[in-house]
Amino acid sequence: MSNDPKPSRGFFSGLFGRRSEPSAPEPAAPAEQPATVADEAAGVGAGASGEAIADASSGDAAPLAPAPAAAEPPAKVGWFQRLKSGLAKTSSRLTEGITSVFTKRKLDDDTLGELEDLLIQADLGVETAMRITEALAKGRYGKSVTPEEVRTILASEVEKTLAPIAKPLVFEPSRRPHVVLFVGVNGTGKTTTIGKFARQLTSQGKRVMLAAGDTFRAAAIDQLKVWGERTGATVIARDVGADAA
Repeated sequence: MSNDPKPSRGFFSGLFGRRSEPSAPEPAAPAEQPATVADEAAGVGAGASGEAIADASSGDAAPLAPAPAAAEPPAKVGWFQRLKSGLAKTSSRLTEGITSVFTKRKLDDDTLGELEDLLIQADLGVETAMRITEALAKGRYGKSVTPEEVRTILASEVEKTLAPIAKPLVFEPSRRPHVVLFVGVNGTGKTTTIGKFARQLTSQGKRVMLAAGDTFRAAAIDQLKVWGERTGATVIARDVGADAA
């Protein structure tokens, strides 16, 4: 009987590991057997098949099929077409989202939360989205609400938001030229509003000149020039990246 101490094991090795067992002696290698007649026959068969494969591979290869013609590159889409497509997607996403949220559902916290997220994703802003959901919840909480009611309330709240700043712009003939500066963060529609404003003024017989102040944003100058061509307004601009002053 051996008196050698057993190796100590840690906590995790004892919890997850396996106890090492003494290795069994390796079995002796079997003695070599003399080749039988069957083995020799198999070797002859393999050699014959190998020769057959070699003969087949040495034959003439089948002609390769012609490569398919390269696909034509997609036609380029203009900036206004991309803008129109983007606005259509936003409008469609908002309309379909409202329909999916309020189809056969009662107005509860989950529904209001989904509507608020939908409005924020549609770039209405956090404050406007919260105001619309609060207006919708008044007197309707726990009741079924149709998508048409939601759209009506949405239009009403947007009108209330724009009403305080919807003031007529009056130009005094004695003070010329009249300068209007458009300021705002990226993506709020400044250039598009400038184009609409230029169209309104030119339709009133006024001469309009558009000056590009944003010379760093990609395609900003080109976008303004397109609006100038459409509205008949003169456009002045520096090179891309230059000081607008």
